[in-house]
Amino acid sequence: MADTLDRSASSLLGDLVSQVTELFRKEIMLLRAELGEKATQAVTACGLIVAAVVLALTALNV
Repeated sequence: MADTLDRSASSLLGDLVSQVTELFRKEIMLLRAELGEKATQAVTACGLIVAAVVLALTALNV
């Protein structure tokens, strides 16, 4: 009976380690995706700012 409990506990511990590892990998993948999205938004925002500056300078005849 003790062997069954020991195997069960070690099996549970193994499952815990596997699940924590999988969670960590998924969180890293999510972080990469979010950073990529933020970078795209930042580039778009910079482009719009440059366009606005060009239009403002053109309007002011500078």
